[in-house]
Formats: sequence, C-alpha cells, structure tokens
Amino acid sequence: MRPTMEKAINATCTRNEFIPKPAPPQLSIEIVIVDTETTGFEANADIVHIAAKCGTQSFQAFMIPQQPIHAKASEISGFSVENGYLLYFKQRVETTPSVTAANDFVNFLCGLNSQILIVGHNIIRFDAPLILRWLEKHDLLEKMCSITYGFTDTMPLLRQGKISKQAVLAKQYLTSPEWKLFHEKAHNALTDCYVLNGLLEHFEISNEVLISRAVSLKAFLERQAMLRKQNAQLRFLRPMENAVSEYMLNKMARQGVTMEGLVREYKLHGDEGIKVYLGEPVNGKPRITTNNRIVQNVIERVKNFLAKKSTN
Repeated sequence: MRPTMEKAINATCTRNEFIPKPAPPQLSIEIVIVDTETTGFEANADIVHIAAKCGTQSFQAFMIPQQPIHAKASEISGFSVENGYLLYFKQRVETTPSVTAANDFVNFLCGLNSQILIVGHNIIRFDAPLILRWLEKHDLLEKMCSITYGFTDTMPLLRQGKISKQAVLAKQYLTSPEWKLFHEKAHNALTDCYVLNGLLEHFEISNEVLISRAVSLKAFLERQAMLRKQNAQLRFLRPMENAVSEYMLNKMARQGVTMEGLVREYKLHGDEGIKVYLGEPVNGKPRITTNNRIVQNVIERVKNFLAKKSTN
C-alpha cells in the first residue's frame, strides 16, 4: 500500500522508508519560487491559485475551491466565487480541476530535470503544508518528494527591522517604474513569485545562501509529525490549561504527557512522582522541566482535578 501523507507525518519513526534521507544538494539543483492564494488562513484552507517561477520558466493554475473563501482572504487577494465561477477582482478567470492542476504543477517541476529547492515567503509555516496536503490528496506526494531537496523560507532572510511582509518590502525597496504594475497586483500568486525574485535580487540573496538556509524535506516532515502529535495530545491536557504556559503545555503534549499519566504518578508516588515524571532525563535534558514553580503548579492542578472528580 502506498504510504500516505498522514501516515508519514504521524509515524515518522516507523515509516522512515517513506521520508527521504537527507541528501546533499546536487550540482544541478534548481531554485523554484512558489506561492499560493487560498480560501483562508487556517491549515485546512483550499488553494485557489498556485504559481511557480524558475528562471525564465513559470507556471500557474486557478482552481474552484471546495469551501467558501473567507471574506478577509477575498479582500486581500481579490478572489471570490460567484455562480460557480472563480473571479479575480470581479473578472472571471479560467480554472482547472484540482487533480489536473496538481498533475500540471508536479509535471512542471519534474520538467526542470533537476533536484529542486522550493523557496517562498513564509512557505514553511503556511504554503508548504497546504501544498503537500493537496498533492497527497491526488496521489502525487511521493512524486513531488522524489525531486525535492527541501524548503527555504525567505522571511528571515528579507526582514528589515520590523518589516517582514512581502508586499510592504516590495513597495519600499522595489521602487523603479517597472514594478508599479506588480504592486497593484500584489497577492496574485504568480505576481508574488516575480516580486519575491525581485526582492532576492535587490538584497543580493544568492542561490548558495538559499540552499544553505534550506530545511530538508525529511526535517520538514518530521516537524509536521511533531506538530500533529502535539495537537492530538493537547486534548488529553485540557485540565492543565492556565496552570502552565502555552509553551510548556505544548512541550508536555509533544513528549506524550497526559493528565491520566500525571494522575497515575501522583496516586502512586505523591508529589515526588510528578517531579520525577516531569524531570526524568531524556537525551541529557529533563523530559519537561525541573523548575520547582512549574512543577508545583502542575501538582496543585492535579490535586484540584482529583478533588473535583471526587465530588462529582
């Protein structure tokens, strides 16, 4: 059976045959700038417009989304759906079925005949997970992974003080007349690919720098696995909310700590059991923490939890 994206990101430790081993960049590696426009800002958003640029070659595809376009997203990007048609600033655009667009996108990348590095602004946190989920839906994830070295997020490379948004950077630094039309069409995926390329050239960010700052595909998928595990485990720690910081709560979730486990250790060994449970060494560091204040907060929340259960 073909390993799915869900299996890959949920079980990286047991499905290492799917997640590619880290590979050094090949001499022929190609930098591909990719951008998307979506129905919203959540992890389950649909892609409406996807574009890619590699040197003088470019690709774009428009798709009818399966879910409504959020009003704020529509205001920013100009995309809307009316009477079954996709509109871009009230003008109808030709769309492609999602499966066809996905095949065309991967074929464009494969047609570069090289290992590729995908570059984008905020791509690791937003675009890349959406793109991989979209490709997995159409059985194209493995094909994509076979040619992809990794992802590079340009946001930390281009940030100027507190300015990090691509459109703001472009208006401030790409000021020659030929960029005027690009500014007017900001948040069009293909336009944004050209703008990002312009910013990289303006700030003299070389391909070597982009490659050196890449997150490998394996590392990216493992990070996604960690985040999925964390999100899945958080529901088992709801009684601990507000007792510890969000950072600490997420750390507990990543490490598999549950309210059931905390209660078990307290019933067996009292306060000391929780101290050991949270502080046992893992790779030379505490599993969660040995900070006495945090540990005491956890102990008090466990006691309160048990007291409420006993009165119910």
